[in-house]
Amino acid sequence: MAESLPDIYIEKKAWEQIFEALRYALKHEVQFFGRGTYADQFPEGVTPKGQYVLHEIIIPPQEVTGAFTDTGEGATNVAALNFIIVEALRLGLPIAGWNFWGHTHPGMSTRPSTQDHDNMLQWAKQWGRAIGAVFNEKNEITGWGAGPHPMF
Repeated sequence: MAESLPDIYIEKKAWEQIFEALRYALKHEVQFFGRGTYADQFPEGVTPKGQYVLHEIIIPPQEVTGAFTDTGEGATNVAALNFIIVEALRLGLPIAGWNFWGHTHPGMSTRPSTQDHDNMLQWAKQWGRAIGAVFNEKNEITGWGAGPHPMF
């Protein structure tokens, strides 16, 4: 029997960036965006390590509290999207494939809230499909997706 792929595989660089966000997030909710690749986007003959592979993240400027984060007028605002593109270019990263929305729940479970689900639906409308995850300082993670994709 063939071993199945994990739904989300987080590469080492992205894990390091997420843990950096978690250090700050011990008291504040922090959101970030990631660049990833779906299994159906890998070249023929290349076997991905997961159904979705997260390569790296970017943390935009944001207003944060213990239970809320905002990059402007709602989670899916133009300022956040522009920041991702500008920062990706500054870092020499591709500007395509930024289809992951993650955030932290400091001191709480990683169960997505109704607002989290609403935000994911908005990102899926922007990107066509989206992957999201909630992290906390106990190394708990809950991931989910939105949009037209066979794994959902």
